[in-house]
Amino acid sequence: MTDGSPESFAGGGVGLLRLVHPFPSALDGIVTGAIVLLAGGPPVAALRLALAMVLLQFAIGALNDIVDLPIDRLAKPAKPLASGSVELRAARATLGLCLTAGLVLSAISGPGVLAVAVVGVLAGFAYDLRLKGTALSWLPWAAGIPLLPLYAWLGAGRGLSGFFLALLVMAAFAGTALALANGIADFERDRMSGVRSIVVVLGPTAAWRIEAGLHLIVGVLATGTAVVAGGLAWGPAVLLFGGLGLLGVGLVLGGGGSPGRRERGWELQAVGASCAAAGWLAIMIASGAL
Repeated sequence: MTDGSPESFAGGGVGLLRLVHPFPSALDGIVTGAIVLLAGGPPVAALRLALAMVLLQFAIGALNDIVDLPIDRLAKPAKPLASGSVELRAARATLGLCLTAGLVLSAISGPGVLAVAVVGVLAGFAYDLRLKGTALSWLPWAAGIPLLPLYAWLGAGRGLSGFFLALLVMAAFAGTALALANGIADFERDRMSGVRSIVVVLGPTAAWRIEAGLHLIVGVLATGTAVVAGGLAWGPAVLLFGGLGLLGVGLVLGGGGSPGRRERGWELQAVGASCAAAGWLAIMIASGAL
């Protein structure tokens, strides 16, 4: 709770930033803007859609912490709402403002882009409100991650093709793997709180093995489709395989050790998947497959 002092306001600002989960939100925005540019969209549209994606992810992140408040008071008391550095009404206001602004900015690109944005938000809200603590906690990730490149691609005014549909399939596999990585990082907290996430149900070892298998499938599909489409240009290939390498490092980090190490592991996997997707798209666009 703020007391009006500069220190209190600064602390509240930091708390609000932590509330909206800045790392995944910013990463999603960067990926969105990059895909719009790769697809030939104008820089202004790339910036607008990147900002819209960040704001929509902010809304999903804020709702996540609002819903998790009772659990966080026990398991993660340092989080903004649990610690009192952010008031509940401020969190709700942040959610509403970010959601509204994100949807308005999306609507400028047309009804199709707006529809994808709405579906993506609904997937995120379904995770926050109902599915996060269940064995279906992976499903919103599997459905939501493919919507990000679709949102950016349509926002750039591009149509869909068979190879782009292959990207959506790979994104669904990657989204499921990232959901498992995130659940492994939170395993102790979820088990202590009685949350029956997919990782709690499977156990962290089995979940990690499935995660590794999904990433392997993504790597094989990405490499195979890029070769079939007409070759591996040097620059995009470095991005593709560098991203896949980061995935591997993140997988190793996320396989054990402290919760903090596992958290860094899933974050590294998210960055790796984003780099690999950008490299794959660049290869496919250069080859004329997209």
